[in-house]
Amino acid sequence: MAIEKTQSDEKTEKFIEEEMEKFEAMNGVACNFTPFCFVARENAEMVGALTGFLSFSEVYIDELVVFVTEPAEGHTAKRKFCSMPFLL
Repeated sequence: MAIEKTQSDEKTEKFIEEEMEKFEAMNGVACNFTPFCFVARENAEMVGALTGFLSFSEVYIDELVVFVTEPAEGHTAKRKFCSMPFLL
């Protein structure tokens, strides 16, 4: 057997998909793709969000976005935006 690094192409993707479907059918694995979105609110204002999906009994997180409040001089706090895409 020889293993080589290559570019993915349509033929390779089709092979992978067909073999995975065979494995899933033989082992009772179901995709059950279910997207989700959670939102955090403070005083009715959106301050964060989380998106992703469930698939094959696993959780995949796409993005987590949170506003962070920083102390500032005076009566008003500064807010900054933090975003973290998850590469799974």
